[in-house]
Amino acid sequence: MRRRLSDGGFTAVEVAIILFIVIAVGLSSFFVWRHARQGNKADQTTSKTSTNTSDKSNGSTSKTADPTDGGKYLYIKEWGVRFALPADLQGDITYKESTSSIGLDGVLFASKKLDNLVGDGTCSIQESTGDATGPGLNAKLGRIDPEHPGQVTMDYYRSQYTYVSKVSNYEYYYANNTKNPPITCTSENHSDLNDTEVHISDELKTAFKTIEVVQN
Repeated sequence: MRRRLSDGGFTAVEVAIILFIVIAVGLSSFFVWRHARQGNKADQTTSKTSTNTSDKSNGSTSKTADPTDGGKYLYIKEWGVRFALPADLQGDITYKESTSSIGLDGVLFASKKLDNLVGDGTCSIQESTGDATGPGLNAKLGRIDPEHPGQVTMDYYRSQYTYVSKVSNYEYYYANNTKNPPITCTSENHSDLNDTEVHISDELKTAFKTIEVVQN
């Protein structure tokens, strides 16, 4: 019995078998490719998620774990702000909150190295009578909410303080010198260190201009 040949010389059965094999190979390749593609997408998604989480974690750490950034900034915790310190003052400056007789918020500063030079605590931040604090350096920072100042408060700030900047809801000022040359913590007992203190105070007043809110 002779087999029926197709136009190409193959029987119908052979053609059917060849078509079946081609289709099977094609489907198998398609499923392998699809599986691999889904796996790559999953890996990419995981990688992006991991990277984003890491970036957020790093950003958060730099802002909340150490707002001083290794001592490059002085962080005023009570106000939630910081300002950049020049290299020679990093790790040297301390601060303490103070309240004026008319209830204004302020911060006094002291230098560890200057206090060590005078050797008797005259340049450290010392408690005194009432709610005032002193003496500290000749660089005092104050802040005020301009929306609720009261005329007496604003007049005081404009006459006694130099405007620095407005950050968030507060305006920041530093105290002006009341005399020229200024009265400093070294002027009476350690006049040889006056220039040192004035230099440190001037550096701080310049640094105040970089004040910024620390994001939590």
